[in-house]
Amino acid sequence: MSVDLKHSLRKLEFPTCVREALNQLEGLCASQSVGRVNIKQADLAMEIIAEFVFCETDRGRAKKQKLTCIQQLQLLEVLSDYFSYLSNGHESARNTVFMLLFPTTHLERAGILVKFVSMAIAIKNHQVLASTGIVMQQVGCGSKFSADLAEGLVEDYFILLPKVQAMLDDLPVTAPLFTANLLTALTELYGSIDKSAVPENLVALITKWLTEHPSLCYTAIITNLQPALPLGGIPMPALTPYVGLLKWCICCPLNNNTSSLYSQLHLALLQSLEESFHSKLIPQPRNIIPVQILSSFIPILVNKVKQLSKQHPNDSEVEKNIQLSLDRLAQAIQVALATESLFGNKEDLLNRLEVLAKRNRLLEIVLKTHQTKSFTIETPFVYV
Repeated sequence: MSVDLKHSLRKLEFPTCVREALNQLEGLCASQSVGRVNIKQADLAMEIIAEFVFCETDRGRAKKQKLTCIQQLQLLEVLSDYFSYLSNGHESARNTVFMLLFPTTHLERAGILVKFVSMAIAIKNHQVLASTGIVMQQVGCGSKFSADLAEGLVEDYFILLPKVQAMLDDLPVTAPLFTANLLTALTELYGSIDKSAVPENLVALITKWLTEHPSLCYTAIITNLQPALPLGGIPMPALTPYVGLLKWCICCPLNNNTSSLYSQLHLALLQSLEESFHSKLIPQPRNIIPVQILSSFIPILVNKVKQLSKQHPNDSEVEKNIQLSLDRLAQAIQVALATESLFGNKEDLLNRLEVLAKRNRLLEIVLKTHQTKSFTIETPFVYV
């Protein structure tokens, strides 16, 4: 069968061979409705993709020349049309084909994937974005696969063509899971405490997203991936972008960035946590903010504060920025405790915070309040 199939595909010109190859892949994936694809089928699928979709090999399995720019565009158009057609009642098959086309181990296709997803955003191909969001969650939003994709999209929409950002405004509505996992990937991409290079227009867009759609940050937690996965697929745990985005807000004053955008983003994050407290869709236990991830950030923050204090011992502006940073940390901890959003060893987190509490009155109040009585969702603090 495989020999005959390949022989018939070789009679077709590009990009017609791509269309027919995708149809054959769909047939192979359809067998998952009655059982898993066997090793021979999987190998055949990968051979078809390499030779007839991406034209990476010829019949002798030798490397071929890369696709020209025009051929890449033709390929993207065929892929886009195919995934749109495959949307009706074939979600599992669609995602299976997507995963076969763009395996995380095939880094050479990463550039084409970025172009494919960028094109899907521009033409509002929600099916492609849905599949992308699922794959990002399955491989991990902090993986190289997801980080490279996020970096490529930032390059396209925030650096090279910043005036087309309006295309991204409605992403939380049209592709919520993709947008949520993209947020988490972005926080990994710009995760260093010394990173001050987050594009300002990106921060502005994220702030707009969260202000208008507070549930976006916990969308991945309330999305059931099981029906969308191949037979036997196991949904991977979701990771929210809360910690990463809060780190941006907390760290920016320490990098001498006091833009009001971060104040607005900080407020949007806290309001999102408050909304999550009333959501009945979030499964128990509420693993919204893993304490382990937040705790690992505290020693890094302590060292940064000590470093700044040592380098600028009598600089009132630096001290003001340190206090702003610690105020935001205190507010985040307070709201996270009040909304029962922390999952893990809270006492370890609070113990690590004691060093910083000696430098900040608000953080000291939060820790003492936790030790003496339970938090309530109402807070007297003014967000900064």
